[in-house]
Amino acid sequence: MKPVQVVGIGHPVINLGIAIDRLPETNLPARRLGMTWQVGGKIATAMSCIARLGFSSAIAGRAASDVIQYVRRDLAVDGVNTDYLLEQSSADAYFTVCLAERATGNRSFLSAPQPVQDLRTDELPRKLIENAEFLYLWNSTEADFAAARLCKAAGRQLVFDADTFSPEIESLLPLTDHFIASEYYYEALFGKSENYEVNLKEIWKRQGGGKVVIVTLGSRGLAGVDESGLFFTQKTFAVNVKDSTGAGDVFHGAYTAGRLAGMDTRAAARFGCAVSAIKCTQLGCRTGLPTMGNALAFMDGKPLNEAELNERARLWARLPF
Repeated sequence: MKPVQVVGIGHPVINLGIAIDRLPETNLPARRLGMTWQVGGKIATAMSCIARLGFSSAIAGRAASDVIQYVRRDLAVDGVNTDYLLEQSSADAYFTVCLAERATGNRSFLSAPQPVQDLRTDELPRKLIENAEFLYLWNSTEADFAAARLCKAAGRQLVFDADTFSPEIESLLPLTDHFIASEYYYEALFGKSENYEVNLKEIWKRQGGGKVVIVTLGSRGLAGVDESGLFFTQKTFAVNVKDSTGAGDVFHGAYTAGRLAGMDTRAAARFGCAVSAIKCTQLGCRTGLPTMGNALAFMDGKPLNEAELNERARLWARLPF
């Protein structure tokens, strides 16, 4: 069996996605325009994106015993390896409601604290991490630090999804080859400053140079610094947005897939923006994930294969029970 190319560490989340016309006022109804049930979360979504684009991925984390078989079946739709998901019998399901508001294009979330325990260092799939081409992290637990050290000792590359700022994540910078921050992370460091070149080069230097730093800026695209220390930007692709839930996670996954496909930093960033845009044409974090052929055709200006995506929408519009 060939080694898994990308390993992501994190827990899957069951998402109920609901499209509404607009958020209702207190005691007033809102019209439901669509619904989707599927497994998501940062790692599950990114690993699904990578697998959908033709590369092998695995998720290592924990899921409650009453939903773990459903989680495995759902992620198998996209070919994600779930052999390294551990079962926790004492936990509730990790569940989130995602509201996509068509009138504004915004989304809101109803969630609860993480019900499952983080992986311990001794539970890490060491050989899997050491043999993968990329390790994909988003958190800064003791096990994440240990996984990062395993990855680097084996000469592999580390992608980090820095969604929210913490000093612990900052301390992982020197181990990270591809540091992709959200605008919230960026603003925690630099406020509303739009001097992206100066500020990202500051992160790049703290990272040790010779690596990649990117900040995603939502509808404004992204800014980044490549391995040579050169600044670049990338605009988004215009699409009819139905739901942006998981767009950042999909960008991270597609960027990683682009690197696996041999793309350089700028090409992979552009590819990530295209795949993320396609995702936004469907309700749900994974429904709109394209195949590699569909994504490349879209980038060439050809029409989307909507039949391919609509079939996925029908799959996840059904209740899983």
